[in-house]
Amino acid sequence: MSWLWLLAAARAADPLPREVLALEHEVATLAAQVEAARAAGAPRGQLAKLMSAYRERAEALQAAEAPLLADRLDAAAARRAEATRRLADAVAREAADPDARAVLVEALGPPEARLDALQRIVAAGSPDPEVAAAIALDVADQAALLALVFDHDAGAARAAAHRARTRADAIAARARAGETPTVQDLAEQERLRRDAAAQDDAAQQAAAQAERARALRDRAQGGG
Repeated sequence: MSWLWLLAAARAADPLPREVLALEHEVATLAAQVEAARAAGAPRGQLAKLMSAYRERAEALQAAEAPLLADRLDAAAARRAEATRRLADAVAREAADPDARAVLVEALGPPEARLDALQRIVAAGSPDPEVAAAIALDVADQAALLALVFDHDAGAARAAAHRARTRADAIAARARAGETPTVQDLAEQERLRRDAAAQDDAAQQAAAQAERARALRDRAQGGG
């Protein structure tokens, strides 16, 4: 299972020391220089020199970060795993678990925006096979979780629509039984029907997003 996005979430919760952040900036700058040189058709010797510098600083960064992030990563992974289990259970029951959903959304970001971003990342790709493989693993992991979030939202909306229709039908049943509905009853019945229709629309939209997420997961797992 990919851990890159979990690492980002863990780091966001507790910023790293200044010297480690400086190393991160140095690595990012070197990576940008490598990409710029490659795009410009730089000689092989120049690229090799830049890549050597990049790898050396990246290894130094990894060594500096590892002891600082291990505990945070473990805690973030455990929290996400529990939220994923709970959300999957809620989907199976077509119930709502807003707390579990919130844990995943806190790490992933707004689901629709994250899905769009992941699609752009996959479309852009990478000329480096190792980088491309790491990106694909990370995208597939996030897309699978996004599909779960959207499935949860679709199920919760369908359940809400069913509850609204049941209440509206109860008002109609009392009228059929001879009970004269009040103005308030009729207004409530109409409101419930509108709410049910809105929830139906929300369920369809969430289901469509879940399918998009699954298609992206499959594309990433298939290598593009």
